[in-house]
Amino acid sequence: FWNYFNKLGVDVILEQEDETSRSRSLNTRRRTAPQDELLRQRQITDNEDQEGYTYEPTIYYQRKFPEEGKKLKASAKYSMEVQDDGTTTEKESRISGNNRQLYQNRQQEEENRQLGVFRVDFTDPFLEDGKLETGVRGQYRKFDNNYRYLEYSQQEGTYQNLPDISNNFVYEEQVYAGYLQGQYKHQDWTFMAGLRAEQTFVSTTVQDTEETNNQQYLNFFPSSRIQYKVNEERSFNLSYSRRIDRPSAWRLNPFPDLSDSSS
Repeated sequence: FWNYFNKLGVDVILEQEDETSRSRSLNTRRRTAPQDELLRQRQITDNEDQEGYTYEPTIYYQRKFPEEGKKLKASAKYSMEVQDDGTTTEKESRISGNNRQLYQNRQQEEENRQLGVFRVDFTDPFLEDGKLETGVRGQYRKFDNNYRYLEYSQQEGTYQNLPDISNNFVYEEQVYAGYLQGQYKHQDWTFMAGLRAEQTFVSTTVQDTEETNNQQYLNFFPSSRIQYKVNEERSFNLSYSRRIDRPSAWRLNPFPDLSDSSS
């Protein structure tokens, strides 16, 4: 606070993650009659190592005015998250006749996520019981997901990448928005109406196949509300709004999810 009307703040978040997990499961199927006989025995060993870090600085500014209720807020945030996961799975199977099979695979995933957001909001009271709000917002997000699925080759003695399952998917999105909203009170009634416009730019790339998909679209999101106050404890509200649900990273990446029914 350098005076009553102005405030400036800075936040910085830094997180580091380092995790190791080991698991082993044994599944045995036997026939007990007419004689005891081993049908199948499977042992699964999973070794998982995960490490990463998150870096997120934020700067914000707030200004008050001599008029009550009038204020300006602005903020900017950048976030970067980096993760490196590796899982090695060994499956050893024995079936009747003591036939032994060994299957090994590795799953490696490197993920880099970036997010940048800036916004400015301004509130200005008008007349005696009215309020006007307006602002702009911009958001940029990108994630780069490099997923590799490898199987162990007994002949080569090394792990071989399976290109039909592995992929490197890059997603970039920019959203620029502006809104205007007004509110007015008259006796026991409150009226509110607003409109937000969003321009979106999307770009996706599957690096392994060089497939790209670029889109841009403009959306409008109206909102309105009418409230009648019966008394201090009860009121009636009628509202309408339109919103958008943007998918998260794991919904967007088109790689197959491999699971083991016996694990």
